[in-house]
Amino acid sequence: MASRPSQEDEAFWVVARSPVAESTGDAGKWLVFVPDGALDESWSRIREATEAGRLGPASKAASARPNPRAREGTKVIVIYTRDASDREDIGRVLTELRRLGLNGRLSYKRDAVTLEGQYGSGTSLYTSDPGSDEFHVPKRTR
Repeated sequence: MASRPSQEDEAFWVVARSPVAESTGDAGKWLVFVPDGALDESWSRIREATEAGRLGPASKAASARPNPRAREGTKVIVIYTRDASDREDIGRVLTELRRLGLNGRLSYKRDAVTLEGQYGSGTSLYTSDPGSDEFHVPKRTR
């Protein structure tokens, strides 16, 4: 498997794991959408932070393999948190993502929602406005 997502064309994902964090079974995830051209550089920072134990139990980046769910020109990087009900840990991971320079609008969702086949608008548990270390319930779900 290639270490740069833009060069991986067999698997859908390139994965990094933390040596310290483990999921509680109710994992959640921050979703970072980046332009195709920024994928490898953004992934490098997230991978290093994940493997150093500064984020959650794992992270993964969409690869170059064509995916019918992907948006044209954009790739997703997924950063898991231990427990979707642990707001303190969710905030800690968000703060680290901001420290890594990921300053766009971010969405957070329970992994179970994805496993149920739910994608796209209306599936986020929380959102974080660009550059903010805070997160909130999206207006449409309040």
